[in-house]
Amino acid sequence: MEEKIITGIIALTTSITVSIIAYLYALKKIKHEKREAFKLNHYERQVEAYLQFWCLLRPFTNFDYFNDTIIKEIEKKSFLNVKNSMTFYKDIRDFFYSKYGIFLSRKLKNPLFQLRTFILHKSKFTEENLIELSNEDLKTIKNYMREIRIIARNDIGVRDISLPIDELDLINE
Repeated sequence: MEEKIITGIIALTTSITVSIIAYLYALKKIKHEKREAFKLNHYERQVEAYLQFWCLLRPFTNFDYFNDTIIKEIEKKSFLNVKNSMTFYKDIRDFFYSKYGIFLSRKLKNPLFQLRTFILHKSKFTEENLIELSNEDLKTIKNYMREIRIIARNDIGVRDISLPIDELDLINE
């Protein structure tokens, strides 16, 4: 009789121990899945924010046929378009304080706000719409933009992409 009681106690203890271990493992797995789901959701929102942000960079395009470009090339001279630069300043401010701004990395914010401040300083004290830029000022603006584009692409994992033409069976034309 004593053996049956001892066997029962051992079986009960074993089943309780196994149940506790299974419960703790399941709890750990659920926490891990929730953490991964949060990371994925955060990354998707960050990508969405950077896609919205990328559109704000259009005024810095080298293609002069857009009416909203900030730098105009006229007779091999570079000019800062004050009206467009002030629009850019306001767009960046509005974006930063929107639901997307919180997802910009600190690494991106530094050159972005330095560029914004530089352009604002150049635009602030004039009534003219076009201000001639020195080569140094133009180089500064272009360096900020290059840095901003590189950081933005790196932040979301989109680096300079070259398609593997051989692997994708694409014709190299």
